Amino acid sequence: MSSIRFLLLQVRAIVECVYPDEYAKREGATQGYNMVASSVYPVEVIGGFNFLNAAEDDTGSEKRFNNYVEILKLEPALSARLNPEKPVPKRMENYLDELRDSVAHVINIGQEKFNVAMTLLDANEKIRQQEAEADEILAKELAPAKFKVHMVPESKYKQLKEELKETKEKIAQLNRENNNLAVKLRQVTAERDHLKREENLRLAVIKAGLKPLGNDPEKVVDYLVSDGSELDPDRDQKQGVYALPFHVEKNRKRFSPRVYILETKIVTNADASSK
Repeated sequence: MSSIRFLLLQVRAIVECVYPDEYAKREGATQGYNMVASSVYPVEVIGGFNFLNAAEDDTGSEKRFNNYVEILKLEPALSARLNPEKPVPKRMENYLDELRDSVAHVINIGQEKFNVAMTLLDANEKIRQQEAEADEILAKELAPAKFKVHMVPESKYKQLKEELKETKEKIAQLNRENNNLAVKLRQVTAERDHLKREENLRLAVIKAGLKPLGNDPEKVVDYLVSDGSELDPDRDQKQGVYALPFHVEKNRKRFSPRVYILETKIVTNADASSK
């Protein structure tokens, strides 16, 4: 333990020699320096330190290098004067403790900063790797698809072209036929619905006991009431509704030419008995 303290004492003395102004402000620093320097270091060593302090103001790189070389030459003299068995003065123990605490504090701060820096570097490296992987995936997605090109003879190409042309013509012809059939189907469906309605009205007129209008037996005449609704014999006979034997051409609006709208008349029981 004494040897370690002695080495720390040497470090403290060297620092005080290099920076005497800063350490002179602290209480007892100069006394400790004088005591340690006079008991440990030879005169030429102290002179070397003073020479280094005097050369601090010079900014020339060559002079600083020469000073560094001179300090290195003093290493044998310092090593020869080291005496681990010599006890450390009690006055210097406080300085050694301060130096120890300062060095430990600086080491802790440096370790923490180093850990933070390494963490940031690792995170940055991971982010770069993720960005590189994302760029590779995006490049693969945006890359044009590769298709295999199969070459065919020119004769076969012309043959396929003619077949394609014929197929398109057949498709167009089938579309025209399909459209014509759809139009005919709508016409037939409309005519069928009209005939079915005429037949239903004719049967309703016969069931009601009314005579059809007109002398042409082949001409089907629709018997409708004036509001356009179909004739219901059961309902209309109970209400006394009868179709008069004439038609009104001017009232045709929503019906085909074969449909006639007949005027109606409500016949009460009194009117029926008088007739």
